[in-house]
Amino acid sequence: MHSAPPEDTAGAGVSSSSPASTPKTILVIQTAFLGDLVLTLPLFTELKQAWPEAKIHALVHARYARILDSEPTIHRVIPYDKKPVLSDLGGLRKLIRGLRAQKYDLAVVPHRSTRSAWLAFLSGAKRRVGYQESEQSWLFTDKVERGFERRPEPGSEVRHEAARNLLLLEPLGIEWSNPIPFIHPYPAPEDEARNWLLEQTMMGKSYATFAPGSVWETKRWPEEYWIELAKLLREKDIRVVLVGGKADRDLAARIAEASGAVSAAGEVSLLGSAELIRRADLMVTGDTAPLHIATAVYTKILAIFGPTVPEFGFGPMRESDRIVATNLDCRACEVHGSERCPLEHHRCMREITPDYMGERVLEMLTGGADGD
Repeated sequence: MHSAPPEDTAGAGVSSSSPASTPKTILVIQTAFLGDLVLTLPLFTELKQAWPEAKIHALVHARYARILDSEPTIHRVIPYDKKPVLSDLGGLRKLIRGLRAQKYDLAVVPHRSTRSAWLAFLSGAKRRVGYQESEQSWLFTDKVERGFERRPEPGSEVRHEAARNLLLLEPLGIEWSNPIPFIHPYPAPEDEARNWLLEQTMMGKSYATFAPGSVWETKRWPEEYWIELAKLLREKDIRVVLVGGKADRDLAARIAEASGAVSAAGEVSLLGSAELIRRADLMVTGDTAPLHIATAVYTKILAIFGPTVPEFGFGPMRESDRIVATNLDCRACEVHGSERCPLEHHRCMREITPDYMGERVLEMLTGGADGD
């Protein structure tokens, strides 16, 4: 298990002024994907450290809200069902009335959508901090340059997304030190993970976790490659647990059935999955949410990057983690990935072979590719 909180990273902060006047209530709006929400955790931590008495509310995508159940800095989580606005005007009005009733002193918006900017404005928050690059940024009282490049030079130095979120503290005069997210252990998911491992007769045994799914098809390493890699590891006596959400259940089940691995995808809660990842010796994943969860529970990561590149700022954050990628000129083709390869060959994933990945896994688990 990896449950120790992260250490401070000296010298990483920004700002030279003292914190702004103390807000009593703070609204943080992050309604993006699960990985983005995990990378927002340091923002909650820094706000709470600056203003311990303030009540911090988090407006987040309803599907991912439970990942915040263990977060001690948040006073209230507001799940937001992102239905089309015109189909749920009554729900939107109710949400805005509820937000305005809180009389927020401050809203901080790491999400860059038009909807998030308007929600911050309509909340009635006196001060609203967001990115200059955000859609409708004129609705913010304070704006910060995010500094994101859609076509970064390979190998170029880039600020991680978790650190870019912390730039929003600059106008507030808050110094920050550690951009690495941390998911706190929590009794219910600890019990859930323990019970699941007991059912699989794996309690107390070492294992690696695989996260084969992704919202974006091009970010997925081929299904048959996951099967082959799990078989290779099984020959080395390394157990594999597949993790993911309900959308990944069928994919993970097929991989498990064909390889002898076991699947928890769609079978345990979000925090239960985080606990299974915490207990693992290694996480093998693409550029997707489980990568950030593994970062936040301090499990070593072997990440496969295909259509995207770490220079976008969404890669692993520790020196002990590893990235596998090809050197193709067509990378990166998309910021988030896409439904199909624009060149229809998907070489960025298909040229990363199971044999090569097996060697990398063994190196990380045993210190040598031969397993000695």
